[in-house]
Amino acid sequence: MKDRFVGRERLIQLFREEGLESYRSIVKFFDEHRDEISVLDFEDYFIMYIDYVEALYEIGAHHRFIREVDNLIELSITKNIVFFEGRDIFQYFVLKKAHAYFNMGLLDKCEKVLLELLKMNSKNLAYKELYIKSRLKRKTKGRIDLRMQGAIVLMCSAAVIGIEIFFVRVFFDWLVSSFELLRNLLFLSGIVLMVYAEFSSWVDARNHLKEKMRLIHKKS
Repeated sequence: MKDRFVGRERLIQLFREEGLESYRSIVKFFDEHRDEISVLDFEDYFIMYIDYVEALYEIGAHHRFIREVDNLIELSITKNIVFFEGRDIFQYFVLKKAHAYFNMGLLDKCEKVLLELLKMNSKNLAYKELYIKSRLKRKTKGRIDLRMQGAIVLMCSAAVIGIEIFFVRVFFDWLVSSFELLRNLLFLSGIVLMVYAEFSSWVDARNHLKEKMRLIHKKS
């Protein structure tokens, strides 16, 4: 019994001294000592496991994070742990899971997770902001077309500048003011198209979220 206690104390000490130097060191330490950590008292194990799962997310190991966070969530449900160290374990890590899906480009899964969270807490701004961000990350045809049109108009503006400098100012200086007006109008039009592409996408994302929220409230 005494040897086991000393082993436990030593393991926790090593984790605090060596493991907490960086997120990567946490992952490395946990992976190397997984067997010893797994036989610790539950509270000690749970604290280390939370640090490990969070570290996986922070270093960008999203595939491993998804696998481990599902285990962590299942463990917290099994042990009936809702709040731990002042935070809602379930909602905190499920949101991290949504972020991981977002970072991996799995937008459908990201939005599905967020809608489940919004069913639990429909007023949470972090859930709504990530949902809109996910919708904006989608490359819709309308958005692509508008951005392309804006880029073409800006290229035309640049071409007009070249013509103005190397041709009009040399041979037809009385047309300079007209070309200046033309290039300014083209430049402004290109910028407006680019801005409108982003704004219209944002409005569509907001409307999409509003419709989802309406359905959530209707079912509740």
